[in-house]
Amino acid sequence: MRLAAQRFLSQQEEVEAFTQEVLAGALRSIVGGLTVEQIIRDRAAFAQRVADESENSLTGQGLILDTFQIQDVTDDGTCLADLGRPGSARISQTARIAEANARQGAEQASTAAEQEIAIAQRAPP
Repeated sequence: MRLAAQRFLSQQEEVEAFTQEVLAGALRSIVGGLTVEQIIRDRAAFAQRVADESENSLTGQGLILDTFQIQDVTDDGTCLADLGRPGSARISQTARIAEANARQGAEQASTAAEQEIAIAQRAPP
């Protein structure tokens, strides 16, 4: 803390900019070695790697990183949206199959009921 106080005493507004630079640099270096799926699948581990990577730079300046959390993962294209498409397609297909099976079951039950009614009407009293 003393190192941070000495370094940033006259430059308090620069503390935030410095920490953002350190965290952004760590973030970029880690993102370069991961796939999009790895980043999305385990954000907590990804955030922990960023915190671990930036820890030396921050502690060297007398700063301590209390928490670090990845709030959102976005892209400029459709890569992230496309990743979810196969799962959405499977869910949609399962729903359509379930609906078709339910309609078929209802039609079979209706046909069976109509047959029983017809048999009962033909039977002598």
